[in-house]
Amino acid sequence: MKIIRTSFDAKIAPLVEKKVVLAIGVFDGVHSGHRFLLKQAMNFAERLKAVAAVYTFWPHPSHFYARDQKKMIMDNGQKFEILTTLGLPYAVEQRFDGKFAAVSYENFIEFLKKKFHSLAGICVGSDFKFGHKREGNVFSLQKLCEAENVALLVVDEFCIDGERVSSSKIRALLDEHNFTAANRLLGGEIFR
Repeated sequence: MKIIRTSFDAKIAPLVEKKVVLAIGVFDGVHSGHRFLLKQAMNFAERLKAVAAVYTFWPHPSHFYARDQKKMIMDNGQKFEILTTLGLPYAVEQRFDGKFAAVSYENFIEFLKKKFHSLAGICVGSDFKFGHKREGNVFSLQKLCEAENVALLVVDEFCIDGERVSSSKIRALLDEHNFTAANRLLGGEIFR
């Protein structure tokens, strides 16, 4: 996997001329739900004759806003180590700073198309929020994608034994030192 770290204005040179499908999210922990979404993104990219890429952020958006800062499940090194095993050729890490946080949801697709000239598709989870103050959701994203001729795949929440897998749930289990349950949701023995 080629990991590309980018600032606000930089074009993603290795991906500029390739049709690309972006799997967008923080992917903190790269848990079972994330892995499911990334597999769907790879299949989606294949159908669109495009390359799949992870589009993730650092630091976590909650750290930028300095309120309700979320404790990270794992550090960036661990995150990219796991992402590398999943078979995606690229991961793009967007610096989450003031400029990026100020992008309105209405301009989000335009912003992405400046970075990825051949944006063919986007893959997100059903609870995806984006744009300034998280004002955009999957319904507004659908309208924006239709207007810009970008395919969209919204992946339903992933459950194990009827329980929704989420980073928040895993953080709570880790706070309780319930490593067995956290590892079950993570999809491997990460914590002991």
